[in-house]
Amino acid sequence: MYPNHIIKLFFFTLLLSQLVLAQNRNSDNPETGTITGTITKPDGSAIEGAILILTSENTREAGTETDASGKFILENLQPGIYNLKAELIGYKSAERKNLTVFAGDTLKTDIILDDESYSTEEIDVVSDRFRQAQNDMRISLQNLSPKTTRVIPGVGEDVLRSLQTLPGVSAPNDFSSQLIVRGSGPDQNLIIMDNIEIFNPYRLYGVFSMFNPETLEDINLITGGFPSKYGDRLSAVLEVANREGSKTKYFTGQTNVNIANANLVFSGKIPFKNIPGSWIVSTRRSYYDLILGPFAKKSGLIDESASFPSFEDVQGKITLGPFKDHKLILNGIYSRDGVNIIPGESKELEDSVSVRDQSSNDVLGLAWHYAPNTKFLTKTTFSWYRNKGDAQFGGELLDPVLDRETYTPEVRDSLRALGLFLGIGFKSKYTFRKYAIQNSTIFISGAHKTEIGAGIDILRTDLEFTLDLD
Repeated sequence: MYPNHIIKLFFFTLLLSQLVLAQNRNSDNPETGTITGTITKPDGSAIEGAILILTSENTREAGTETDASGKFILENLQPGIYNLKAELIGYKSAERKNLTVFAGDTLKTDIILDDESYSTEEIDVVSDRFRQAQNDMRISLQNLSPKTTRVIPGVGEDVLRSLQTLPGVSAPNDFSSQLIVRGSGPDQNLIIMDNIEIFNPYRLYGVFSMFNPETLEDINLITGGFPSKYGDRLSAVLEVANREGSKTKYFTGQTNVNIANANLVFSGKIPFKNIPGSWIVSTRRSYYDLILGPFAKKSGLIDESASFPSFEDVQGKITLGPFKDHKLILNGIYSRDGVNIIPGESKELEDSVSVRDQSSNDVLGLAWHYAPNTKFLTKTTFSWYRNKGDAQFGGELLDPVLDRETYTPEVRDSLRALGLFLGIGFKSKYTFRKYAIQNSTIFISGAHKTEIGAGIDILRTDLEFTLDLD
């Protein structure tokens, strides 16, 4: 009987080990594997938002980021050998090489990021402060961290005003966020957001910019010597990129209130199980009109139906993929800003003036990225841009030589007939549209890198002016 007990114990141990291994396997897809782990500081505290990049010679590149507890997960990986790199601004990057992933298994690896400065080919990074490397002689390249725009004094967390603090960059006046680079006008600056040209990146006549620092990922300003792909601009090129949404949570949110506006940001990963990707939506609105307006109306400075200048916008970005070697990115912006100072129709005085001005900036873009291997990358972008404005000015003006104390509504027609009561009206409308298709392809062969591209732009501008005089 003793040998039978040994045999039974052996099979029981074998069965138990199989059950334990089964718990670590991916039950959804036994043909793929998973890599999971945590990113921490040297003191053991978790790091949120660290970027994980997974590469392999035979498969596509994949990526994710850590959650609030420093954890990450990379699922549905084909069996093979991978290299995993973790990086975050302000920390020294770390890499795990030759990680072997088996079908149905879960590989756990933990990474510690040291918060030391590190050097790349182009810049040095010390915490959130960017500095070019000593071997980089391009004095015209300026890189600004989105986090820096929120701490620079006197700029109101505005991206364009933050760039005015850089050498060689100034503004037309203290109230404008437009950029004057080495003496050239603001119209000689090329402004690109996610490979889409933006012609009017301002809000409220240039007081604020359209860029939300809470959603930006990178800000680059080239003040000279820029490549030929940027076209015919003579002054500078500003290229900004919006970040993607969270890849670890289905829904995250944050809010921010500064001197210029209040904004909300929501993001998350695609809720569909078989579709990788993420989404991010932000909305902003100026709020000082809601605070100052009631005081001005109560004191009689403006009419009850009048309003202070204000703006509001909504921005969104949806990323689908990567699907094998493909990735799709959808961008959209909807914005409105304007002023309605004094509505003359409701004025009870003899003189009345009405001023109304509203404008909009709308953007829609679809990008397709294709990278079959690490030596070939092509990006194709379809974009639509519209800048629209509607301005109206009108009123009735009484000749200043008349005695206003004796003026009554009954004599309005008589004064008009004598030419002493002047009515004036002016209207203007404009609509600028641009439809664009552009492609950029990069080839890497040994130590050489070649980039070629082409594009088609269709522009249309409609202008309408109307002037009415008595």
